[in-house]
Amino acid sequence: MMGQQALMRKLESLGSILLAVLIIGSVLAGSAGAASANQAVSLQEEDNSTTTASECQPGDGEPSLSQSRLYAPEKVLKSGEPGEISGGFKVSNTANCPVKVSITMQVPSGMQIEGASDVMSGGAGMVTADFTVEPGNIRSIRASVFSENTGSRTVTADIQYWPVGHDDMAKQIDGISMSFDVQEPVTPDADNSGDSLPGDISMTTAILGVLIVLLLIAIVGLIAN
Repeated sequence: MMGQQALMRKLESLGSILLAVLIIGSVLAGSAGAASANQAVSLQEEDNSTTTASECQPGDGEPSLSQSRLYAPEKVLKSGEPGEISGGFKVSNTANCPVKVSITMQVPSGMQIEGASDVMSGGAGMVTADFTVEPGNIRSIRASVFSENTGSRTVTADIQYWPVGHDDMAKQIDGISMSFDVQEPVTPDADNSGDSLPGDISMTTAILGVLIVLLLIAIVGLIAN
């Protein structure tokens, strides 16, 4: 009889632990689902604005960027201090259409560019940035420049822009040259991607793994008793 009571207590304890794990797992899954849903909504809103913009009729002189600047405010790279590329793009508030801007950067061997969502990170070869500027708005971009090789290094950029939905009216600004003095090799911090979606997923997986380990320890303890 005593053995049956002890077994029942163990089963009740095990059930409580399983219930706690299921509740925590559900909360984590719900958070991840909410993040995915928010991302999907954001993408959908962008698609809707693009569809509306494609129906606009460009006015005389469009596309017109009243400001189009791409430059290197920080040209010296040394230990712990990467270089920097910045830019600003403005569309006149009298324009009929938003303007799509596409930047292509040629990056030499040994160099790497890392930016926010506006700039696609990449190493040697070609790095691109694509974004849309609404009439009357200014869009700024910024990216860090890293290099494994020292010496003088040059990044060349071309800019193409057109009224949204009218890519046949594209205009170009070619051959923007940005030179950097690499005094010491500078590499990106491995923790830069901590706020990205893959990082969030990894954290959730880690938490679930810890919960599973704790569950196994609890089960072994119950059996040993």
